[in-house]
Amino acid sequence: MSHGQPDFGAYAAKVTVGSLADMAELAARLGSVVTLDRRGDVIFFDDFEAPILNWTGAGDGVADEERLYPDKAFMGSQSAYLQTSGDIEDSAYIVRRFHATPNQRYGIEARLFQIMADSYFDIALYIYTGSKIHKAEWRYDGEGSKLFIWDSTGNWKEIATGIKTLPIRNEWLPMKLVIDSLNWKYVRGLFLGYEYDLSGEATEEDNSEIPPCIELSLAVTNITGVTGRALFDNVIFTQNEP
Repeated sequence: MSHGQPDFGAYAAKVTVGSLADMAELAARLGSVVTLDRRGDVIFFDDFEAPILNWTGAGDGVADEERLYPDKAFMGSQSAYLQTSGDIEDSAYIVRRFHATPNQRYGIEARLFQIMADSYFDIALYIYTGSKIHKAEWRYDGEGSKLFIWDSTGNWKEIATGIKTLPIRNEWLPMKLVIDSLNWKYVRGLFLGYEYDLSGEATEEDNSEIPPCIELSLAVTNITGVTGRALFDNVIFTQNEP
């Protein structure tokens, strides 16, 4: 024989405990990495807590380095470490490829820690269709305190200036980029606590024979001749973005 009353879950009245019906809020309270911008449906996330770096690392110089870093993290105990060589314009980057369901709007989000502030720091989405590649990149210029996108002409276009950060305060900087793959337009960019409307900007298109897929990329670029170094953590890939 059953006893008691039906379990109404979040709708049952409680005296000492507040109810919670928002599952996104519940996930955040339980330690989810999806805490900055909860719009969009999460396809993939990586907090770099695995024993190996499940990304492909590469660089332009002979001394670049891409590996897990056990001494600092935004959450958990590890992050991804990127280091360039000592030559100006040399980059170090990691890439993760997906064969995701075609969708209108995708987003990439990450947390950035500037070890060497005088560098470029990028998050990017590259979408391959089988005959074309569409490139969308969101860049923070740590030396010039500016934000850029990679525009439809294949050049960096300035979006905002005077974006000051304080590396000495142990800051992890939130970055997010959203694009619309229906018309190959940018939608919005986030950096720190600000959102930037990018809806009038088109992504670059070029020829490519790579089979249909989507690549996520995180990068740091040397701009002063001093080795560029950065940490990335809590990478999130989303679809169905508003």
